[in-house]
Amino acid sequence: MEVGSSSGSGGSAVEVSFPGAQTSVLDSLNRQREDGSLCDLSIHVQGHVFKAHRCVLAASSPYFHDQVGEFDPNGSEAIK
Repeated sequence: MEVGSSSGSGGSAVEVSFPGAQTSVLDSLNRQREDGSLCDLSIHVQGHVFKAHRCVLAASSPYFHDQVGEFDPNGSEAIK
């Protein structure tokens, strides 16, 4: 963890950096997906079902962003 500070017009800010946090978050999301934990969406492709996190798909692909926006956010959905 890195901590720094800066002061600009009218105040000061503290910046905290967590190197490796991105990798840690992605690793955790992938483990959850592999376990089927907290997945709110299934993708069906040629007889195979892939569990997924709606927010990860939406953030990773404009196509999936448009697709998952069409589904009910309160339920588990499937894309075929």
